[in-house]
Order: sequence, then structure tokens, then C-alpha cells
Amino acid sequence: MTLRRDTPRPVGRRWHAPVRIAGQALFMVVMGALLVCAVILGIDAASTADEPIVWGTFQETDCEQRAKGGCRSIGTWTSDDGTIRKTNVKLDGWPESDGSVRASYRPHGFLNDDENNIVHVEAFAYGWLWGPWAGVLFIIGVVVYYSRKWWPARRRHRQVASALEPDSYPSSSTPNPATTARSSSR
Repeated sequence: MTLRRDTPRPVGRRWHAPVRIAGQALFMVVMGALLVCAVILGIDAASTADEPIVWGTFQETDCEQRAKGGCRSIGTWTSDDGTIRKTNVKLDGWPESDGSVRASYRPHGFLNDDENNIVHVEAFAYGWLWGPWAGVLFIIGVVVYYSRKWWPARRRHRQVASALEPDSYPSSSTPNPATTARSSSR
């Protein structure tokens, strides 16, 4: 049995509409919570942006195998002036072929590297600052995309319903050329 567009759908198949709407609402609530968390992280990171970042050299001493393949570099980091030395520290990034790389260390502030025991290559040195804001933009993009994907059907339904209302028909003072030609040929 094929249904034409103007034929109403069977009532028995409408059970999934409330489930779909509930799922969409839950998705939007979760994305809203993630957005709030990302904004809080971004504000906290920006509030401690004036904390110093110490630059130095990381030298790989070990490579910890990862579950999905590859390895994570572990080694020793020494500041350029030699006052700070971190041993058994993880590298956020990849070392050069000789096992060393220029890396940054942030001892204080929000999301500091002392608590996480990590140093960052130059490309990721300011990730703590721009990362949450990139997350905010991503979440907003996802919400806009799915809002436009899920709700145009409701807008189309409203447009069709308003087009069928009697006052939206053309007035009799403006003749329709297609119907006028047919009626005059009779």
C-alpha cells in the first residue's frame, strides 16, 4: 500500500513522534549543559591568562604505549634558565626525531601543568586558553545544525496549514489565468 502525500498517515505509526521529540529535547538539554561548562572553562582560563608560561626543552626518556596504537612521550623537561626541572613528565605533542622538542610549562593558574604533570609543544602551548572557546563554537554549530535539520518540518507544516486557510486564497477580483482559460473554453 503506497500513501499519497495528501493521504493522512495511519494513526498507529504516530507513537514514535513523542519519543523523537523527547530525544531531541534531551539532546538540546545536554548540549546546553556542555555549552555552560565550556563557557565556565573559558572564563576561568581567561581569568588566569596572566600567569607565567615557562619555556624549556623536553627530552624523551620513555615511550608509553597507548591502547589505540602509537605511544606517549615521557621524559625530562628543563627550563631555559635551568631553574625548573621536571622528571617523568608527559609531553602534549610529538618530539623531533632526536627525542627533544621545545615545550612550555605553566606552573600556576587554572588547568595548570603542575597538577597534570605535562608540558606542551609550541603548537599546543595555549590550548588551555582557546580550547574551551573552540568547544563553545563547536557546540553552537552543532545545535544550530540540528535545530535547522529537525524543525523545518514543523515550519513547513505551519506554512501548509496557513496556505489552506480560507483567507489566504486569492480574492475573486484577481482572476487566475489558468482557471479562467479553462472556464472560458467550456
